[in-house]
Amino acid sequence: MKSRLKYVVLISLATISFSLNAQIGNYSNSNDGLKVKVLDVGQALSVVIRTPNKRYVLYDTGKRDGIKEILKTIPKGDSIDLMILSHTDEDHVGSAADVIANYPVKRVINAGYIFQNSITKTYQGFLERIGRNKQISNINLFERDSAIIPGTSEQYGDLKIIYLCGFGKPLEEWGLNGKRAESINSVSIVIKLEYMGKSILICGDALGRTLSSGKSQLIATEKYLINKANSYLRSDVIIAPHHGANNASSDELIDSVKPKYVIFSSGHSAKLMHPRATTAERYLRKVSLDHIFRTDLGDDDGIQEWDFGRERGIIDGCGDHNVEIDISNKSDLTVCYYSSN
Repeated sequence: MKSRLKYVVLISLATISFSLNAQIGNYSNSNDGLKVKVLDVGQALSVVIRTPNKRYVLYDTGKRDGIKEILKTIPKGDSIDLMILSHTDEDHVGSAADVIANYPVKRVINAGYIFQNSITKTYQGFLERIGRNKQISNINLFERDSAIIPGTSEQYGDLKIIYLCGFGKPLEEWGLNGKRAESINSVSIVIKLEYMGKSILICGDALGRTLSSGKSQLIATEKYLINKANSYLRSDVIIAPHHGANNASSDELIDSVKPKYVIFSSGHSAKLMHPRATTAERYLRKVSLDHIFRTDLGDDDGIQEWDFGRERGIIDGCGDHNVEIDISNKSDLTVCYYSSN
């Protein structure tokens, strides 16, 4: 039997977005444009979004040491309007409690799915800290047993954030059959940023392929996106799902997004070997090599890792290959590396 989704989040998001705008007024444009920074936080993901007049949205926080790069990027004393936690894996929520300890956070949207009541210490720490802070509005999809309606959006001046999916639990029709990693990754909140006619797709650890399939077999999150949110997928930049793992970035997703730029957020892990060569090859059939970036440039993880930029024996550190996406108010889009060290 197919599971019935509770699509209650559309109302919740719309209500909260309206009240937020009522509190702060309309955002005014400035000459700075939109800056999106994919932080080099090792084998993890954290993305800082700065609106034209310097308000912040944080998508994922990396591991426990991810707070170091966040503190270098968001000035101490500034507030974070919105923190999105794509799912509960430690490499995405590891610094969430520390973010709340260091910044005033207004809202959190959190997939929140806990596999078979098995909770990590870092995620438990986040839940305890946010539970003590009654000033933060928190939408936890798992606790609400709900999902985000594709196309739900909110506006920050000329920046539009569109929610394409996000689930409190995996859908039964996906048939993941209690597989822990796939189940947790599959619920990832996926968003699209639109600004001045340009767009960026941020995918968390969205699941799209089976590792055992030699061909691109469309499953789970990516299948849902193509079936339910296809009209939103086309984007100039994609922050590739699951750090460039081979169980994501299906041919079908790449064909629907049609990205001009690809960013792999990854780091040293001899076990995971991200981004995988097979994944990079699927993008390279559509995207030129000089438009593909990786936060672990130089890292040597082994033969299954994509070998572009690899230096034998090098263990990639953090902070030396952050990636910045800059969209100006004239609609110019640039992507480049920078170091925060």
